[in-house]
Amino acid sequence: MPRIDAYLVANARFHDTDFARLELLKLLHEDDDVRVRVAESFADTEGIRAADVLVTYTCDLRPEPEEEEALRAFVEGGGRWVALHATNALLDFGPEGIIAPRICDTFMETLGSRFIGPPAAPPPRTGGRGGGGGPP
Repeated sequence: MPRIDAYLVANARFHDTDFARLELLKLLHEDDDVRVRVAESFADTEGIRAADVLVTYTCDLRPEPEEEEALRAFVEGGGRWVALHATNALLDFGPEGIIAPRICDTFMETLGSRFIGPPAAPPPRTGGRGGGGGPP
């Protein structure tokens, strides 16, 4: 099989990125044909462009406009992108809590999705056995 050049970007705010990076590298190492470059951002647009596959394990990693365009060109040029976990999540903290700002539009359009927030939690069930509110 021909060599596969992979580019791994691992930088997930609020997550154990070191663990995820190590586990992803172990998985990629299982195939002798895969060679991996590792980064914490999308800044190395030439390195990404030269890859066959881009693997991302990120959260709240905001690409610069030129990086967004380079990512789009990578995909449009036939590059494969495996976007894991919360790559599509950008988060801001304010008085109203956590919000997902609608920014980095080219990045989100290239991904094909945008995290806008978790689903609303259902109201808590009360009562229980003999309390009249929940299942027996």
